[in-house]
Amino acid sequence: MSQEIVELVLFKLAEGVSEADFLAAAQETDRWLQRQTGYLRRELSRDEAGQWADVVHWESLALAEAAAAGFMEEPAGQQMAALLAGDSVQIFHTEVVHQS
Repeated sequence: MSQEIVELVLFKLAEGVSEADFLAAAQETDRWLQRQTGYLRRELSRDEAGQWADVVHWESLALAEAAAAGFMEEPAGQQMAALLAGDSVQIFHTEVVHQS
């Protein structure tokens, strides 16, 4: 049985990008994600210092990696990448080991 995966992307917005513009792009990304095999759900959060967390749940690591491989080829992926401070982006994949 495959293990549910959490994809965690930490980042800051590029200088001059408004939260409203970013959230509009995030909605486009949501539409793309919902068409991907293995996608479960997504949350976006941010702290007071402007650090964002994009948390995406996947059915398996293989399906998360397959989606990631094509994301930057998509207009939604290109739009999202243009809004992030590139040097701030960190990506992690972790297995869900407990939930309640």
